[in-house]
Parts: sequence; C-alpha cells; structure tokens
Amino acid sequence: MWILTGAAELVFTDKSMMGSADIATGINGIRRRGNATVVANGLLGPDDFELDDAEKNVYVTDIFANQMLRISTEGENVEVVANLAGPTSARWATRRRGKANLYVSTSGGFLQYAQGNVTVGGSVVRFDVNS
Repeated sequence: MWILTGAAELVFTDKSMMGSADIATGINGIRRRGNATVVANGLLGPDDFELDDAEKNVYVTDIFANQMLRISTEGENVEVVANLAGPTSARWATRRRGKANLYVSTSGGFLQYAQGNVTVGGSVVRFDVNS
C-alpha cells in the first residue's frame, strides 16, 4: 500500500540510533529474526548486514574498513570475505542448488571520497555463498 500511495509513517525514534553528523552514522534500516544479539564489537564502520538461512553467520558490510565480513553468530569467528571500496548494503537474492547469491552495493569508498581521491565508482557485487 505504501508503495502505491507514497504514504510514510514513523514507527519509533530513539536518539541512540540517530548517530552523529560529525561522522555520518546512524541506523538506516532494521531487519530481525528472533531476538537481537550482539555478535561483534569494535568494528570500524559496520553499515549493513544479512543473516544466512541457517542463522550461523552474519555478513556485515564495513564501509570504513572497506571490507565484507562473515561473522559467526556465536561471535567466535570473524573472516574477511572481500575487500571492497565502501561496501554499504547487502541483500540475498537467488537461491539454487545449495548456493545463494549475496548482492553487496558499494559507494566507491568513503575515505577515498572524503580525501578527494575517488578512483572507483559505486557498484553492485555478487557473491556466491554455499548455503
């Protein structure tokens, strides 16, 4: 209905989720399955995430570290899946024959842009993930 009418509604607001204008942070989307759980601390700039179907791994886009991370939901294993220029969003797509496609959009690099050294444009990258 909202897509057809253009209507919008504020569901909730909380100052702790608004971030800071100094470093352009804040929550820009929420997805959940079951209860909320902290799986990692100390990441440089986590921007978005996706949880796998088995709920064993979280795929996190870290825009400031220029990395796509796979973090076990138990928090015991953090792995760099790829180095990307400003990964900002992740979404699952096609799932076939035990494989799933994770699409990651990039900004071209936050620090590169801030420093005036933009050498790569934004992009969408597909990762084939065993499910």
